[in-house]
Amino acid sequence: AKSALLKARALMAQYKLRPEEIKAGGAPKVKEILTGITCTKMTNAWASQLAAVVAGHYCCKSYRNHYKGEKKVTVGFVGLEDDLEVCTRIYKYAYDCVLARCKEIRAEYRDFYTAAHVRELANAYGFGFVQGLRAAFRAQAAQHQEWGLVMVTPQAVMDVVNQMGRPSTFG
Repeated sequence: AKSALLKARALMAQYKLRPEEIKAGGAPKVKEILTGITCTKMTNAWASQLAAVVAGHYCCKSYRNHYKGEKKVTVGFVGLEDDLEVCTRIYKYAYDCVLARCKEIRAEYRDFYTAAHVRELANAYGFGFVQGLRAAFRAQAAQHQEWGLVMVTPQAVMDVVNQMGRPSTFG
């Protein structure tokens, strides 16, 4: 999963793929999308951090949609249309890969540890994956410094995010 994420970003930067340069007519549209992926502080807490790492490296911003009285949040993204599509697909792919390994960890250790400890092991794997992905993106950026301006989140996206209000403390 990490290799696929890094390769996709490398190709985007190498060919300077920007949606506003490809599409003719009008300013690019900024959109918001909810992924349908939910998490809480106890279950899959790493999912919101994974969203932030992926979004930050694919010209988007992530957010958490929280309904009053509920413990769970839904992961969402804000970005230009084409960037948003790529970012969402990459996030869902990475999420599915991490979740599959977390399920394996739960199955492997459920007979030896308490449910709380097994949940901690699975979440630790998720957080470790996020930290490894963040480090890999940093290493890739250091290796290819010419990508710096290509992979920046557009100002139009930042304007929409700034209008969304203060983020929640969950994360």
